[in-house]
Amino acid sequence: ERRALTEWLSPLNFFVKQADVLGLRVEGTGQWLLESEQFKSWVSGSKKTLWCSGIPGAGKTVLASIVVDHLQKSFPGDDTGIAFAYCNHQERIKQTPVNLIGSLLKQLAQARPLIYDRLKPLYKKHQNYNTCPTLSEISTALRDEIAHYSNVFVIIDALDECPEHNGFRDTLLMELGSLSRYVKLLVTSRPHISIEYDIEGAIPLEIQASDGDLRKYLQDRLARSHRL
Repeated sequence: ERRALTEWLSPLNFFVKQADVLGLRVEGTGQWLLESEQFKSWVSGSKKTLWCSGIPGAGKTVLASIVVDHLQKSFPGDDTGIAFAYCNHQERIKQTPVNLIGSLLKQLAQARPLIYDRLKPLYKKHQNYNTCPTLSEISTALRDEIAHYSNVFVIIDALDECPEHNGFRDTLLMELGSLSRYVKLLVTSRPHISIEYDIEGAIPLEIQASDGDLRKYLQDRLARSHRL
């Protein structure tokens, strides 16, 4: 029943994507972001939202995976929740706002099995009619679960790939704006997507390939070509 409830919350699973993207990382890259004042202030300070924008090919998705990995290693206990989503326009049919927000709740549930007991009444109610949860129900359940953690980090990659049609992106932005009051939120996107109107107090951080990262990448490519 637990597996059925998990799938009912959301059909989306970002764990494989996280592993695949992190596997593309060249060892030692991304440190500039982890060591930046903006990032440190986001992790440890009072700032709630970090908005990382960059042009296509700047490495935003790999950096998002590095952040997730860094947080998982820095906060191994179950008192800190970590949830993430990778938006992809090729998955736009499945990546609706309710499924994306549901996937965040699903990840928190998988990390803390006790959550299932609290979600059972909602699941049973819908099971009788073979229906899915509404966005309002998922959002309320997510906020309820966040209250059981001392800290929750949410990473949303490539917000610009969430489609504008049907108001999906606006709806997701509105949900993230509401969520940002309760969690530490990091969003990556292309520069033309502005989240500052929807999410108050977001710290902007421009993503661009650093000289150090480029050097490490070229050294890695050279080492690989010599091995061949």
